[in-house]
Amino acid sequence: MTMNPCRHLWAIGLGILVLAAPIATVAKPNILFIFADDQAYDTLGPGDDPQVQTPHLDRLARQGAQFTHCFNMGSWTGAVCVASRTMLITGKTLWHAHAANQMMRNLKNQSAAEQNQFYNALWPRRMRLLGYETYFTGKWHIGVSPHHLFDHVTHIRPGMPNDSRSDRTTTVGYHRPIESQPDDWSPADPKFGGFWEGGRHWSEILADDAVGFLRSEGKRAASGSTKPFFMYLAFNAPHDPRQSPQEFLDRYPLESVKLPTPYQDKYPHNTSGLNPGLRDEALAVYPRTEYAVKVHRREYYAIISHLDEQIGRILNELQAQGLRDNTWIIYTADHGLACGHHGLMGKQNMYDHSLRPPFIIVGPKAKPGQVIGTPIFLQDLMATSLHLAGDNERNGVEFRSLLPLLEGKKETSKGVYSAYTESQRAIRHDGWKLILYPKLKVKRLYNYAADRHEQHDLAHQPAQTERMKTLFANLQRQQKKYDDTLDLAAAFPELARWLITRTQRRPLRTPSNSPNTIANNTDTHPMRPFSGRSLAKPKQPPATLITGNPQNSRKHPKKSQNFSSFPLTPPRPFLISPPVITVWLVSCRVARPTQQLESRQRAGIANSFHCSGETANSL
Repeated sequence: MTMNPCRHLWAIGLGILVLAAPIATVAKPNILFIFADDQAYDTLGPGDDPQVQTPHLDRLARQGAQFTHCFNMGSWTGAVCVASRTMLITGKTLWHAHAANQMMRNLKNQSAAEQNQFYNALWPRRMRLLGYETYFTGKWHIGVSPHHLFDHVTHIRPGMPNDSRSDRTTTVGYHRPIESQPDDWSPADPKFGGFWEGGRHWSEILADDAVGFLRSEGKRAASGSTKPFFMYLAFNAPHDPRQSPQEFLDRYPLESVKLPTPYQDKYPHNTSGLNPGLRDEALAVYPRTEYAVKVHRREYYAIISHLDEQIGRILNELQAQGLRDNTWIIYTADHGLACGHHGLMGKQNMYDHSLRPPFIIVGPKAKPGQVIGTPIFLQDLMATSLHLAGDNERNGVEFRSLLPLLEGKKETSKGVYSAYTESQRAIRHDGWKLILYPKLKVKRLYNYAADRHEQHDLAHQPAQTERMKTLFANLQRQQKKYDDTLDLAAAFPELARWLITRTQRRPLRTPSNSPNTIANNTDTHPMRPFSGRSLAKPKQPPATLITGNPQNSRKHPKKSQNFSSFPLTPPRPFLISPPVITVWLVSCRVARPTQQLESRQRAGIANSFHCSGETANSL
């Protein structure tokens, strides 16, 4: 699915002021971030598939804390990792990250000074400004070059290896395997390129890079240097093509591989992200067969085990260099993967196997063997690392630090919001999950507290109608919170009717989509964008991305002003005491995908606009 192109996108004005003062008097911890691609939560952790062999990651989990309900918020594109990584690098929630992604695509039209100001708001630059030596190697898949953000960059990998399988209908590697017929594809054969391109498996090269940097850091530490490091190690594995050496495939005899739960030969609903023409879905034969799914899962397990071995090399080197005691280690993936669950192969869906990656954090405040069930977003790790680095304010970051949860703070979830393009929405709350396909007008309801594999759809049961209405109301509140303008009420009036009745006296806030006005207010809620500049000093500096649809414009219509009058030079900053860093951000006419609003919501909204970028099939 290709969205409409942006009509308008203006660059942001951003500045960062660092005063000449020591950042901290206490030695800061090193931070080692290890990032996988396409690894589902059920391949690691307390509820994992016992078939998967990950001894090094298992050992890491025993040494620290595991968050068992880590989620990716979703995607505006079929390339889910683009959305996930953009949220991670910007610290912005889904639709604000989409706006940031558009800015990245248009940075070439800005001056060098403006580009540099934009870079200073991104995660690696912020770590550098906090006094860290920064290093990157591996999969990037974000709209700006890592050379602009890190002190050291080794190999930069694309979203997925080029495996010479561009023709999805005839080339080996797709629509495979067929039982009783020869399978021309071999995961262990370097002739097929992919992870073998260059002669050595990419995961092994990444481990070589990391070991080399750790050795240099060990020498620097031995010489008396106290400057901490921040390492961003991004594996492409276990993304397809799921290739690994034969010895790892041999660990998983096909007859020992079990079918996933639930197994289906095809998914019953056909909408964007779920149809068999999507690249991820075209990997296996359709309808699925038990044989094909077992072969793909065998290859998935093998590349995960190969990845685990490379991570073991990195962790052993960290220990050998004497750097382990003062290093926090964070391990997660950008999302999960179906790989046969529900008749699906990809991650463009609202089921837990695709939304949830593993999440391990090891450090002084993480108790060994600690298991935390509080729902989190994987992008919380940016805020967590900034917190560890001494940035107690984390201005502009819309995710939260996990340190309070590690220290035992209890938190009640208000619901986990999930979205995929304009075709899927979900809310997970209080033991239940509601999945909506608005284009199909289809609802699915699961009692995940009793049905963790999401096998039994209860949406057709009349007794569940009121529950679905309650979940729907929660989902609409989350939409407002995250500036998601998709009109679900038009597709599901039978669920929205209850919400409208309940809110007649106090209607939910409807964000404006006008690109011509912005309201001045001091809304600095950590999960919403600062929606304008105020003449009064706000409680904390306005440092988040400003989207083009202010949340409270209806409250202050007389205070709105034209975007074109916004100066590119940022206003005088407010200062924060040590570390003394002030960040401010102004964005003009930021475009974001909008959907059709009901006629009553259209009143006073002019020149609605659309944005876009990637196609739903791009990976």
